[in-house]
Amino acid sequence: LELRALASSHRDWIAADRARSGIRDAWLRLFERWDVVVCPVMPLTALAHDNTPMQQRTVRIGEAQLPYTLMGTWAGLATLAGLPATAMPIGFGASGLPVGVQAIGAQFEDRTTIAFSRPPEEAFGGIAPPAAMRWVTPLRGDRRAYWDPSPPPVRNPRDSQKARPT
Repeated sequence: LELRALASSHRDWIAADRARSGIRDAWLRLFERWDVVVCPVMPLTALAHDNTPMQQRTVRIGEAQLPYTLMGTWAGLATLAGLPATAMPIGFGASGLPVGVQAIGAQFEDRTTIAFSRPPEEAFGGIAPPAAMRWVTPLRGDRRAYWDPSPPPVRNPRDSQKARPT
């Protein structure tokens, strides 16, 4: 990802903010008639995990090999204008990975997008981690939580009996 804001002049920032305000105003007019807008989260189904550095990742769409960083374009629709968006599953692609869409709502209407997304989530069962993954509690001082692909440790039932006070 590029950090252009660090090199932008104040004049450039003002111009960008005016453009952003115009986009926000267009969304406000749209939400005078509609409660939510449903659109893709990404231009593809979910992707397999990739630990390659972000700037080196690519994705094939049709015959084109595109930078992975372009995949956030759809998510930018809501974030650029400061609008709430709730992602929801709507099924699975041919690869078996989930397909999702997002519901974008008017400013401060977070509860509307969440309520709109609840029935599809219930119908499709939500997004569950692959069966081979398990939840790992963060380490002390580490605020991150993550999925661990390794199998859970096998515990010997006799070990728990030894630990009991007599």
